[in-house]
Amino acid sequence: MTRSELPSRSAVPAIEQILAGLMAVAVVAMLSLPAARGTSAALGWLPLWLLGLPAMALATSVLLRLSRGRADATLPIRAHRRRVSALQAPVPRRGAGSTVRQARRPKAA
Repeated sequence: MTRSELPSRSAVPAIEQILAGLMAVAVVAMLSLPAARGTSAALGWLPLWLLGLPAMALATSVLLRLSRGRADATLPIRAHRRRVSALQAPVPRRGAGSTVRQARRPKAA
């Protein structure tokens, strides 16, 4: 994904406001309409669809926004790269997929 495909930070609170509004309407509908507290053959238990799923979406949105804020705060401001002079040999890096080679032992006679 490129940066242009990612949602902007200003869009996240708008989504949270929409979800909170949907939850408020769902609470009013469940308190006002007895049929909204029942079950449907096609959808199942209606309070789950009216209130439970928007509440989980709101909680997920808030938690993701908070975790992004923490991740942004822990990133270094600027990474400095050391220059390697001609006299210094570069240090090999060990990544997740690298293997450690063992020195060969002479065979015992």
